[in-house]
Amino acid sequence: MIQQLFLLNSTLGNEEGKEMEKILYFFPEETPNELQTKTSGFCQALINFILPFTDEDCETIQQEKKKISLFQPEKNFWLIITYNCETFLDNQPSDELLHCLVKNAYCFFTFFCGKLEKNVDKNNFKEIFASYMREFIERINLKLNHPQSFENLKLALQGQ
Repeated sequence: MIQQLFLLNSTLGNEEGKEMEKILYFFPEETPNELQTKTSGFCQALINFILPFTDEDCETIQQEKKKISLFQPEKNFWLIITYNCETFLDNQPSDELLHCLVKNAYCFFTFFCGKLEKNVDKNNFKEIFASYMREFIERINLKLNHPQSFENLKLALQGQ
């Protein structure tokens, strides 16, 4: 099950007290700002550590209770999905599946709206992006909650 999904712009919110400006979207949306900045700050630190050592656009980090998939679809933008590993102890998603999920979240938005950098300055960008991500997360979580659908999702996404 998708635990969190968020979009960061690494050029924003770099001053003390302005960290929330960096977060363009965060799911679940009712997450307190303090937890959002803590989580996104941790992921930003991972990104800053990993970036010099890889030329991949997507990386997955395994923790004890969750996996974090970091994807840089465009310069300065990071889309991050965290997956709760305790949900399916016997049937964990592969790193490749998580890469596909995070990339598909980006494609779901850009198919209808275009690149992030062309949209981010629009007044209602956050609301538009949020509506697409809500629909994406709802569809994916429904599939992840049913073992047979989970297997079908793995096959469908890995076939792309």
